[in-house]
Amino acid sequence: MKDLPTYESNRFKREGWGKRRYSTPLPYSAIIRFLHSRCGQHLDKIFSEFSKADWIPAVHRTYKEFKRHVKADTFIQNSEVYYRDYFQEPKLIKGVNCENFFYIHPVSKVLIHKPHTGVPTWREQEKERQKEYFRLLAPCHQLIKYKGVWYEYTFTVEEFKQGRYNPETGKCDQIKRSQHDINRDSTSPIYSPDEKLITWRYYWPRIKNVKRRQLSGKELKGYGLSNG
Repeated sequence: MKDLPTYESNRFKREGWGKRRYSTPLPYSAIIRFLHSRCGQHLDKIFSEFSKADWIPAVHRTYKEFKRHVKADTFIQNSEVYYRDYFQEPKLIKGVNCENFFYIHPVSKVLIHKPHTGVPTWREQEKERQKEYFRLLAPCHQLIKYKGVWYEYTFTVEEFKQGRYNPETGKCDQIKRSQHDINRDSTSPIYSPDEKLITWRYYWPRIKNVKRRQLSGKELKGYGLSNG
């Protein structure tokens, strides 16, 4: 029994949640550049080069990995090109959700790149929508239009979040929040469009000491705003 192999060296050993010690990194940017340079060529030729590329780790030179970057399962229906997603559901190659990605033409079997057409992303659309009710003056200092009236808000951001329950102290541990989360909460609007105060995220309060003051007519004119 002692001489039998244990196969421990072939297993993925994890360090923390979702991390693999022996996982091989994927050169994603290099693969995208490779696909850009192969647009207009046949699928068989492209995949043959992909499977023999030395700069791609051997574990990633598979057709399954190739299909992660290229929509290869395509077909034509009602004069429109469709592809099948991970759940084998037909999706139309059209619109904002199908921009800046590669697919194989179902008839000619050549690689085609669908570029970004300049349509605003959802982040850009959200910023345009926030202009109707939100102005950021400084971190933790902003103007909010609440029920048609502009107010000035000041607040502070929680630097700690509630962790797991500690049986030794009888309380939950306090964990230091990342600077990214603190900066996000200090610059994001504290009121949502449905006029609800956003004070909770992941089951702990994000902001505190909220103070509100209605803007005067002179201040509204200075900021170029109006009530109503």
